[in-house]
Amino acid sequence: MLGFLVGIFLGLFVLLASGMWIAVVTGVIGVTLFYIQVGPAAITAISNIVWTSAEKFPLTTVPLFIFLGYMLMESGLASRVYAGLEPLLNRLPGGLLHTNIVVGALFASASGSGMASAAAIGSVALPEMAKRGYPKALSIGSVAAGGILAPLIPPSIMMIMYCVITGQSIGKQFIAGIFPGLALATMFMIYIALRFRFYGRWVEFRGELTPWKTALVRTRSVWLILILIFLVLGTIYLGVATPTEAAAVGAAGAMVLAWAHGCLNWQILKKTTIATVRLTSIVLFIYIGTHIMSSALALSGAIGYITQALTSLPVPSLVVLVIIYLLFIILGMFIDTLPMMLMTVPLVFPAVMALGYDPIWFGIAVVLLTNTGNLSPPVGMVLFVMQSLNPDLPISEIYRGVIPFALIVLVMLAILTAFPQIALWLPNTMFGQ
Repeated sequence: MLGFLVGIFLGLFVLLASGMWIAVVTGVIGVTLFYIQVGPAAITAISNIVWTSAEKFPLTTVPLFIFLGYMLMESGLASRVYAGLEPLLNRLPGGLLHTNIVVGALFASASGSGMASAAAIGSVALPEMAKRGYPKALSIGSVAAGGILAPLIPPSIMMIMYCVITGQSIGKQFIAGIFPGLALATMFMIYIALRFRFYGRWVEFRGELTPWKTALVRTRSVWLILILIFLVLGTIYLGVATPTEAAAVGAAGAMVLAWAHGCLNWQILKKTTIATVRLTSIVLFIYIGTHIMSSALALSGAIGYITQALTSLPVPSLVVLVIIYLLFIILGMFIDTLPMMLMTVPLVFPAVMALGYDPIWFGIAVVLLTNTGNLSPPVGMVLFVMQSLNPDLPISEIYRGVIPFALIVLVMLAILTAFPQIALWLPNTMFGQ
């Protein structure tokens, strides 16, 4: 069985290296394995898998949250929120870099797309920081760090897909991400403040300070975003709405916000809708392909073999967990985060449950691990977004800027592993759970 698994993953990497789409790669491997095991009956089995995987009701939240995020980005609300927070946070050591983190957390709480958040923040923040002379590497790192908060702070497409493949509650998973997400954002800001506390030039970077009264007045756009966040997460926490209903309310709320700011027109609505359909199709295409492959591996006994192998290791369960962490980190260097999660979680989830870990807590750990993949060379997708915004900047400079933030994510993962109640306390207090 070990040789069989090695062959499968070797074939996977060879096909990916050839440039083939990952949804096609996983689908081809899955179809091939099914045909080898059951012959012509594989056609019926695969058609059933495609239907049962795609018709799951929780998947309806995916296009709604994607629409919400794109509406906020395309309508220009990102720049308004950034402009509203900049005078307030510019007083802290590091100035605009803190604004990147806070705006990233706000947009994470309203959408869930790391790349969309990084692109929205970067397009506004990077020109302003370059004008003031901020170090380029650290500027890039702070924007990327703000972007990667999106998969962790709910709502999150990653969390939705994790819950779909593991059968967990999307509502509880969302609420579990609040404290870890806020803690990670705080750790990013502490790192930035420490970097600039003894950096002699940071005072000239920040420019002239805005009076407190004016700075507070300019935050009014931020309050509207906070109301939208409450409509999405507050209704889930209070048991008033399901995640799908909250997503629909959030999508409608984003349109109302855009209209209230005079930013909603036919062109923006058309562009947002097309982008939503495109990204939703990509997500579901990857999901179906990986689901076919994981079902074929389950039929072959590979998942049972992996579970048995991991649980029978003569080491403490924490060591097994660290091995699983390393698997995620290594794969994240070469495979994009969503397909990597969809391929890996079905293989290791039974073993993690057999070791006695909480599935909601493990979902947050998985998102943190995939976040390191978003920032890890050579295939971190947020790195490519940063490169597209700075085509003249060497990729090595971008790596130098994001690596400290990737290490902070790993520190947060260690803290969460030692104190799982950081993630579990709040969902355990939910109404109507």
